[in-house]
Order: sequence, then structure tokens, then C-alpha cells
Amino acid sequence: MVNGSARRSRPGRVIALRSLDKVVTDLERIGDQAVDIVMLIASFLERVADHVTNFREVAVYLVESKMVRHTRAHLSLAARRGT
Repeated sequence: MVNGSARRSRPGRVIALRSLDKVVTDLERIGDQAVDIVMLIASFLERVADHVTNFREVAVYLVESKMVRHTRAHLSLAARRGT
């Protein structure tokens, strides 16, 4: 009987290992997708920030009649930041 129960448990182990392998593979795939989604959201937020900056520059121009876009200070700051 001991040999018989050992034989029955071996297929169970194989199935468990296959299931575990599938779970690990799925987690890796989901992890890659999560990174892609986070990067996509980050690029959208960067785009929104650019629009807010443009809006702020136009608002300053309309209210104060002062051009804050493409000034020397703005260009030198961008050069220091590497953008």
C-alpha cells in the first residue's frame, strides 16, 4: 500500500508543479503589463504637466503682459536641466 499511495501522489506532484509554473509565468506576464501601464500613465501625466505649463505661460502673458515663455532665464534653466 505504501508503494501504491506513492504512485498516486507522484501525478499529483506533477500537476502541482505544472500549476505552480503556470502561476509564476502569469505573474511575470502581469508584472510586465503593470510596468507598461505605469509607464503609460507617467507619460500621460508628463503631457498634462506640459499643458499646465503652457496654460500658465499664456495666463501670465494675458494678465501681466509679460512674456515668460522662451526667455533667457527659461532657456538657461532648461540647458542646466538638460532638456
